[in-house]
Amino acid sequence: MAERCKISAAIVAGCDERSCVLKVDGYSRAKALLKNDEFMTSTSFGVGGHDWVVRYYQNGFAKNYVD
Repeated sequence: MAERCKISAAIVAGCDERSCVLKVDGYSRAKALLKNDEFMTSTSFGVGGHDWVVRYYQNGFAKNYVD
């Protein structure tokens, strides 16, 4: 299982019932630090009456997804 990394990601726009915008601050740094199958996690946010968290796999979820 992937380990959680402490790299900041921030939700920078308000949410409505259909969408949110996720901005990754430090994209290049995250690309260099995170290995394949490691992810960063957004802060939780609410959309449509549900709480959500985004897992962002900077270098892919599995080896066949690495670019």
